Amino acid sequence: MRPGWQEAWFLALCFAAATAIFFLSEPARSRFSSLGLGAPPHLMLALATALGTMAIMSLRRGGFFAPAKGSGLRKAAFWAALVSPVIIVLDVARPFPAMMNQPWPDAWLFYPAIAVVAMALLQLLPLALLFALTGRARLSVALAALPEAVMQTLIGAGPFDWQAAAVAGLVTVLGIAGMTLFRRYGILALIAVRLGFYLGWNILWGAARLSLLPFP
Repeated sequence: MRPGWQEAWFLALCFAAATAIFFLSEPARSRFSSLGLGAPPHLMLALATALGTMAIMSLRRGGFFAPAKGSGLRKAAFWAALVSPVIIVLDVARPFPAMMNQPWPDAWLFYPAIAVVAMALLQLLPLALLFALTGRARLSVALAALPEAVMQTLIGAGPFDWQAAAVAGLVTVLGIAGMTLFRRYGILALIAVRLGFYLGWNILWGAARLSLLPFP
């Protein structure tokens, strides 16, 4: 994807997320708000849209992108398919809280919408700030993957142990992979990594685990 199209595709994703939020149930909207410190979902999305657009513009003007041929979607699917089974194994070994995932049918709208917000605030924004400071793409990608991993650790239900460390490591790997693909192939490759992971872990396994795992 040409760098000049990044903002347009990102705004299209934000519009799709806004539409998905509109159709969420009230409990799903409340959960969405809880992930944003109580802010209404559409307000969170508006903030993500503004900051994400500015981040992409800053990256483009700073020369971050190194375009390659193709869409990168197969590579995005590979990374999502690689990481999802690992976190499922962690869940089977010692189950995470029973109701940690949004139930169906809201899950099919909830996770695509939250993916856009998370991508903008936890990846694009840190990446743009770090690249502006360092001017080094690979270093910026590596460091920009850390905020989401730290956030996952802080919101975890239990103490920081082997399982929490493994989750943080997986989130970091997935973030580095996604932002590397973003640099080469564009915003659709970045969102595809996240959506693929959410599909395998949060949506499909999120529904199956309630009947397969030994919850009290």
